[in-house]
Amino acid sequence: MIMIKKLTETGSTNSYLKELIHVHMIDMVDSKDISKYVPEFFSVMAHYQTEGRGQQNCHWHSAPNKNALFSTLLYPKIHPSLQFCLSKIASLSIIDFLKTLLPDSQHLSIKWPNDIYFKDRKIAGILIENSVMGEEMLYCVIGIGLNMNQIYFSDQLPNPISVSQITDLTHDIEEAVKLIINNIAFRYAKIMENDCTFYDDEYLNLLYQKNKEANYEVDNEVFSARIKGVNEYGKLLLLKKNCELIECGLKEVKFL
Repeated sequence: MIMIKKLTETGSTNSYLKELIHVHMIDMVDSKDISKYVPEFFSVMAHYQTEGRGQQNCHWHSAPNKNALFSTLLYPKIHPSLQFCLSKIASLSIIDFLKTLLPDSQHLSIKWPNDIYFKDRKIAGILIENSVMGEEMLYCVIGIGLNMNQIYFSDQLPNPISVSQITDLTHDIEEAVKLIINNIAFRYAKIMENDCTFYDDEYLNLLYQKNKEANYEVDNEVFSARIKGVNEYGKLLLLKKNCELIECGLKEVKFL
């Protein structure tokens, strides 16, 4: 059963959920018992985040009471080296939801690793934080920020867009959170029943700029390349014009 704790305001829903887990882990002999206190899919949503975070310590800007800001908890039984599959299911679950609302859903894509784009504009972001001990994942916190009803954005943001801007309608934020978490639960179950490659093709087919010539910067070198895919560890595969295939981690490549 999915439980959602609703907050008027918090620093960040990811931080709130992680602190809740750590409070219960103190003095516990076996860290696996944490699920008795904070069950899988326990989720936190907030009307406003004072310290919302995105990838690479970027700040997530959101107007109060306008957007879907939430985090959910998983206890994945997978090897830590395969944790990128959790990013895939989170990305695909948001797109599942947006397809039910947007008239031009064919314009949805995933900008690697897990930003959700509508055409060339960002509609959602994901921050995944994992706790690993040796060869075992202790827990995974999936944080999501989805622009729902916000119309005006800060000039500091390069390319935001919201569901309301696309549809000219106001949408139920709490219902959106419930539906996305349900989507994550469904896709997560498929991963656990099968293997971590179950959604690879679907994810790859939705990659932003896949097989399109574009400019990137890696190690201070700017070059033209095509996105060919993502390896099993989540690294981006770029094919340069000279047919050299390079692998890039999150902090190693810039989209230009």
